[in-house]
Amino acid sequence: MAAAPPNEVTPHLPTRAEVRAVIPDHCFEISTARSLAHLALSLVLTAIPVALAVAFLPLTWAWAPAWVLYALVTGTAAIGLWVLAHECGHGAFSRNRVLQDTVGFVLHTAMVVPYFSWQRSHAVHHAKTNHLTQGETHVPRPRPAPGTATKPGLRDRFGRGPHAVVALLKMLVLGWPAYLLFGATGGPERGLTNHFFPHGRFESDLFPARWHRRVWASAAGVVAMHGLLVWWAFAAGSIAPVLAFYVGPVLVVNAWLVGYTWLQHTDLDIPHYADDDWSWLKGAFQTVDRPYGPVIDLLHHRIGSTHVAHHIDHRIPHYRAREARRVGRGGPRSVEVRNAGRTQRSKRRRPARLLRLAGLHRLRRRPTLPQRFRCSTIGSGGLNYRVRDGIGCDPSDKATENRRSSETSVP
Repeated sequence: MAAAPPNEVTPHLPTRAEVRAVIPDHCFEISTARSLAHLALSLVLTAIPVALAVAFLPLTWAWAPAWVLYALVTGTAAIGLWVLAHECGHGAFSRNRVLQDTVGFVLHTAMVVPYFSWQRSHAVHHAKTNHLTQGETHVPRPRPAPGTATKPGLRDRFGRGPHAVVALLKMLVLGWPAYLLFGATGGPERGLTNHFFPHGRFESDLFPARWHRRVWASAAGVVAMHGLLVWWAFAAGSIAPVLAFYVGPVLVVNAWLVGYTWLQHTDLDIPHYADDDWSWLKGAFQTVDRPYGPVIDLLHHRIGSTHVAHHIDHRIPHYRAREARRVGRGGPRSVEVRNAGRTQRSKRRRPARLLRLAGLHRLRRRPTLPQRFRCSTIGSGGLNYRVRDGIGCDPSDKATENRRSSETSVP
């Protein structure tokens, strides 16, 4: 790790045990009844627009705008089911493991998600958050070395505005299947990966041999779900009901999922660390909470507004994460954790901020590997998105450094 400049005070980074010690023990208590109540709520909220569409929406082109609205509403409600399946994958839904995996498998399979495969890759994401080469999902790519010849891209041919729009839509619509099928945005050390077939060119440590049976079980579930959809289309005499009632909302669910993950781990001044600088706690503290408002928090079980606490310890159930994110309020050890957190990314940022800058960030910017930015790291090290067009974090700007440090806080 590079040494800090003489005038820079390197804050003490608490250990994982020290952070855990300031979270009340009851935040780790899992209530199966409470989890099932949240499941029932999400099922009802998802079923309501479906029932209304069955009763009142004609399946004709004239009603296409209404079907688009139906997809947006239903998909937005259904992401709550996705979040609960995610909680099952983390072991925070129930102490009854059979019940937990059954709920998670059924919910994820219904949304054509390979439950056990994703459980494994998501665990790696938590274990290697913001690692520059071993991270999993939304790992930024480095810029080509100076002097390297590159082909003109969409931005060069059509301008950054159209490029930003196309890239954003591509990410939200195709990002999730591209990740499941090819490991898109995964760590470069793993290369191509596949959540359904971890063999041949897709073989990697993402799915070690002991996981292969569970990967195949997940794949079988997804195949069965596709078979059910084909049967539905044949029984209805048309693919239109499948597209209108099911595919539209699932696309919205996928967009929410990719958007959430992107916003939770991406911003202009969030560093990614190489081996010599990375640590588990450094990576976990780079997670971002963003306020989505009471309606979305209700529908999505606060997955976006309490994500820092989730990365600090994924065993915390979602209904206790809001309390856990307030860690650091009182007690000598909590002060130490809070002070270290001031140089972290655990601040509440509005999603619109990053969406406004979409064309100026990951979609058009790449980290400059030889340059180490200090304005958003603990101590030293860390690689950020480079400054361009006045956007980004300038390592030579001490005013920016001091302002960023004073703005941050722990959950």
